[in-house]
Amino acid sequence: NEVQERILRLVSKSDEATGNLFMVGDVKQSIYKFRHAEPGLFLNKFKRFQQTEVGTRIDLTKNFRSRLEVLDGTNHIFRQVMDEAVGEIDYDEAAYLRLGNLGYVDSTQVDPELLLVDQTDTNKEELEAQVIATRIIEMVNDENPYLVFDAKQKRFRKCEYRDIVVLVRSRGKRVQALVDVFEQYELPVYADTTGGYFQATEIQIMMSLLKTIDNPLQDIPFASVLRSPIFGLTDRDLGRIRAKSKDGSFYEAAILVAKEQTPLGLRVDEALNQLHHWRTEARGKSLASLIRSLFDQTGYFEYVGCLNGGRSRQANLNALYERAHQYEASGYRGLYRFLRLIHRLVERGEDFSEARSLGEDEDVVRIMTIHQSKGLEFPVTIVSQLGKQFNKQDQIQAIQLHKTYGIALDAIDPVKRLRSGTLLKEVIRREMDREMKAEEMRVLYVAMTRAKEKLILVGAIKGLEDQLIKWQDQPLDELLLPEMDRRNAKAYADWVVPAVLRNFLLSEEEPRWSFRVIALDEIAPYQELTKMVEQLEHVRVLEKIDHAGDETLNAEIEAAFAYQYPYQVATDTA
Repeated sequence: NEVQERILRLVSKSDEATGNLFMVGDVKQSIYKFRHAEPGLFLNKFKRFQQTEVGTRIDLTKNFRSRLEVLDGTNHIFRQVMDEAVGEIDYDEAAYLRLGNLGYVDSTQVDPELLLVDQTDTNKEELEAQVIATRIIEMVNDENPYLVFDAKQKRFRKCEYRDIVVLVRSRGKRVQALVDVFEQYELPVYADTTGGYFQATEIQIMMSLLKTIDNPLQDIPFASVLRSPIFGLTDRDLGRIRAKSKDGSFYEAAILVAKEQTPLGLRVDEALNQLHHWRTEARGKSLASLIRSLFDQTGYFEYVGCLNGGRSRQANLNALYERAHQYEASGYRGLYRFLRLIHRLVERGEDFSEARSLGEDEDVVRIMTIHQSKGLEFPVTIVSQLGKQFNKQDQIQAIQLHKTYGIALDAIDPVKRLRSGTLLKEVIRREMDREMKAEEMRVLYVAMTRAKEKLILVGAIKGLEDQLIKWQDQPLDELLLPEMDRRNAKAYADWVVPAVLRNFLLSEEEPRWSFRVIALDEIAPYQELTKMVEQLEHVRVLEKIDHAGDETLNAEIEAAFAYQYPYQVATDTA
């Protein structure tokens, strides 16, 4: 930014011709506008040093990270969408990515892919996540897996989850939607989020246990603990407990069931005795010691360690112990006060980050923002949210600020009580829009250049059929897409899809992009649904068993099902 530029000038020689200032960078990867980064400073020198003797420009165009197919796929898109008018820099021959790593072995699986799905009534984030999960399942399956080239062993190997990263434009609900869908597919996943700690399953179960120890008359926490792996009751068991006493609390119903000499009664009695023991223990121990004791006695800490993402789950539980320890170190005491503190945090919408415990070798699919991925590389890179609209919140503010044009407000007529925009405000809005589009183009460039071997772009598009007709209607007489179309783009898809579709017509060589529209019936079903369908299939087959049987047996079965208790009236109470 301007401040840093000023500092550099003060500590270096002022004469550029004989100066001692060395700068290295790729302005196409300048993606920190929100931190007031100013790409224009670099671009100014980039142009001047090429045309004058005041400085020397050295173009380092070789890329030693990616395969040729990834580089060509990226070049094919950006030579059509990036120029000085829209992207603040011309994507010319000097900017092209050139192959520097000659160690890759040829493969037929490495062409970059563009996957689109028509956004119907289904939740957009969930639908896109399902498409991504389906493609991941295809790549890691044992029958026809995607093969990753192992540079150390100089051979291909089967793609693993750790080879794959899913890049998103921003954090928040979209990332959580990805995580939730991946878990439904039983795909191991890790996302470094800024929240979600209290929503983690293992934390919810432990919090329910602490709430039950504090006050068992809370129905939801108590039922959650019984249903959890700690006690292992089923939904049917909970239904039987509730049926025992429909009016009282769930805890009172459990006491009645515990008095019965039945398998369920014995299990409930054991659970109640254990909870009573922990309640007694809580009165004589510190909160942190109680939580550690619960980990040891229930075996729940070891249990979550055996699940997908077990290390992260255990880190979350350890973080709960540490926060309880910090709570008591600050002078507070008691389980009830700690639970009230957590309750207030949740009510205010505050949350903690999930504990980070991801090792380099952990076999999980990583989900991260494009900004987090800068400087990193991955064998398989999936860029999501192509259909997500650009953020224009800054352009609709009542007061507009710009470093060049100053400040602008609406014109207000107090007599007629009217508010209208001003010319200066419109100028600032358009300039902000131009700068935002250039920034988004650089962000997309960073995302696509993270891939080493396989690049996949995914988007859920509303009204896909109509959009494809619009995107295909592009002139072929010029390499660049029309400037107005690029300026008016609302999402990455408005740049990427037309460029890919034109690629098949512009390229004299074999097309380097694989384009695929995903139908809803191509999306893999959730694992839970798969199991349900298999069970229903067994039922269906049993129903179709061709067994005539004998009439006497059939009559006995029908009579048994039609039986009515003859003294029903006597069972009715007044």
